[in-house]
Amino acid sequence: MNNNKVALSGKMKSNFILDEERRNEKLYSAYVDVSRDSGISDEIKLLVSEKDFYIPDNIIGEYVYINGFIDTCNYSDNNGTHLNVGVYVNDMDTIEYDENIIDENECCIEGFICKNPTY
Repeated sequence: MNNNKVALSGKMKSNFILDEERRNEKLYSAYVDVSRDSGISDEIKLLVSEKDFYIPDNIIGEYVYINGFIDTCNYSDNNGTHLNVGVYVNDMDTIEYDENIIDENECCIEGFICKNPTY
């Protein structure tokens, strides 16, 4: 997937928990805080598959570097249809915290990302 890349680094805010099951594949989710240059943090949802990824038991507070891609899924509730956006993790490494290093927060999407609405 050369047209959809994400690279993030930040502090893990939660452990991975079972989130959903798609096509007989269990997906786990967790959240990571990624700092902006302004000092404000974004809370990013991470998704991992039990087939592709070792799920660590306790990762809260660890600093991590993540490579992956944007993953979207539509869901419906009483308020309508919504788009759930997260980062599907291909690779994640724990890293040593260094206050002089700014968290990486990069997303590259090339091509057509919009389509005509369906009513």
